[in-house]
Amino acid sequence: MHSHASRVIDGEISYFQEIQRDECMQMFKSGYAYIAGTAMQNLPKNSTFSTPVTFTGSVNLDGKCKGNSYSDPYKHWNDVLVQGFVEIYLSDYYATINLNFKKIQLRSGTSC
Repeated sequence: MHSHASRVIDGEISYFQEIQRDECMQMFKSGYAYIAGTAMQNLPKNSTFSTPVTFTGSVNLDGKCKGNSYSDPYKHWNDVLVQGFVEIYLSDYYATINLNFKKIQLRSGTSC
């Protein structure tokens, strides 16, 4: 068995993708998300859902790769195959709201 990975400079990164409130509420209500061409169904509440995703490029059954262009918030690459994981955590809990300052205090301590 043979496998290999060819990496580009700054090619490994992990970050949070912010989403709009309406998109979040839709995921919460329907249990469905569509990210990077991948449909995710039956998203559980109060636990983590993780799935592998090919963001760009492709691999055929013979293991041959075909690259494509890819951009994320930090950089742009050409002729690459980008694979990774999408993790979604939908949390259902009560939070403290300060109506005077229009802020919500999350369990994590984050205030927004």
